[in-house]
Amino acid sequence: MLTNHPFPPIVNKKSQAIFLGSFPSLDSFHNSFYYGHKRNQFWKIMEEIFSCHLPNSEDKKNFLLDHKLGVWDVVKTCQRKNSSDSQLQVIEVHDFRAFFSQHPTLQTILFTGQRAYQIYLKNFRHLPIEKIVLPSTSPANTMKYSMKLEIYRETLKQLGLI
Repeated sequence: MLTNHPFPPIVNKKSQAIFLGSFPSLDSFHNSFYYGHKRNQFWKIMEEIFSCHLPNSEDKKNFLLDHKLGVWDVVKTCQRKNSSDSQLQVIEVHDFRAFFSQHPTLQTILFTGQRAYQIYLKNFRHLPIEKIVLPSTSPANTMKYSMKLEIYRETLKQLGLI
């Protein structure tokens, strides 16, 4: 069965960097927001780096926009059996050529895992934007939380976003 991406990108005219994942997990579909799996560490990392509490989707959206950040996913349409990126069969990707022309303040893509990066490169390697691959915040990634936290913190610091 084909599955279409359920969420619009969260970005505005002030956004300088955008987190790009591959495709929302089944829990994200159920919770109607990005990184919605209860064990995904993305929002926990953001809360710790920025010393804030993000209890709901609206707070998370406002947080991203207030900090010149955005979030979206590379894949527009796919087939998948579960939430694992290894089971993701890409059918169509979002049109990043058009997206970046509509959002000229975006300077950096922060990929939240290798799979998103690989899919993006296959289709948009030529686009002139800085690309940084961060460790996946998925529970499937066994890297220690403290290491993920430090990598995200240092990356955002180097970009002048904290």
